[in-house]
Amino acid sequence: MRPNGVWAVLAVAVVASLVPLASANGAVAPPKCWKGKHGCSHTSTPHWNVKTFTGEASVVGTRAAALTCGDVRGGSREEIVGGNYKVKFALNRSTSQTRIGADSRHQPTTSTPLKLAFAVTSTTHERVRTLTPTGDGQTCTETFRDCDRADTSTASDSLDVFIRNRRVIQETPGDFIKPAFLECAQTSTMPSLLPDDPLDGKFMSESSRLSAFRHRDAAVTHSRDRQVGDGSTSIAVNGKVTYGRTVRACTRYPLAKARCRTARG
Repeated sequence: MRPNGVWAVLAVAVVASLVPLASANGAVAPPKCWKGKHGCSHTSTPHWNVKTFTGEASVVGTRAAALTCGDVRGGSREEIVGGNYKVKFALNRSTSQTRIGADSRHQPTTSTPLKLAFAVTSTTHERVRTLTPTGDGQTCTETFRDCDRADTSTASDSLDVFIRNRRVIQETPGDFIKPAFLECAQTSTMPSLLPDDPLDGKFMSESSRLSAFRHRDAAVTHSRDRQVGDGSTSIAVNGKVTYGRTVRACTRYPLAKARCRTARG
C-alpha cells in the first residue's frame, strides 16, 4: 500500500493534467451571480476570427524540344522548353471581413461568405531554346536563355464556412489566381507551359472536425497536386487558414441588464 503522501502527489498530478484540457476547451467563466443563485442564468456564445490566410499555386513543366534546323532556314526561332510559374498570396486583415459567427448549436458558420482582401505575388521563370541557322543553310546553332518576370498586386475573394454532416466546410473560390499567373516569353507561335485552368476547380474546399474549433486557436491546412498532359507538367496547390476563438459569457436575471465578459478562449 502506498503512503498517504504518495496518493496526495498522484492526486495533484491528475488535477494538473486536467488543467491544459480545460484550457484547450476554451472555457470563459461568466460573471458571478450578484443577486444569489435564484433566477440566475448563464450563457456562453463563441465566435471566430480569421487570423491568417496564406496560399500558393505553382506550375512546373518541361517540354521536349521540337524545332529542328530545317525549321529555321528562314531565320532564328525560339521555343519554351521549361517553365516555373508561381502565385502566392497572404491575407490583408485590415481590409477584410474576418468574423465568423456561431449557429444555434455554437458551431462556426457564416450567414454570407466573408469578403477577403489579399496581397498577391506572382513570379515566372521560363527557359527558352533558340535555334539560329548557319551560313550553309543546312545546320544551325542552339542556345538557351532565361526569361523572368515578377509582379505584385491585390485581389479579393471570399471564405464561406458552414456545417455539413457534422463537419466544418470551408470554401474559397480562388478566381483571382488564374489571371495572376504570368507569362514571360510567350508569343503567338511560342506558347507557355501554363494550362488553361491551373486550379481545376476551387482553390479550397476543406472539411474539418468540429472539435478543431472548440479550442482557443485552430489551423486548417489544404493541399493537393496533379499532373497534366503527358505528366511533364505538375501543379501544386496549398494553403493555410488560422482562426482565433472568442467567447462571450453572460450572467442574467429576469428584468435585469445582463453582465457579460468577453475573452479569448
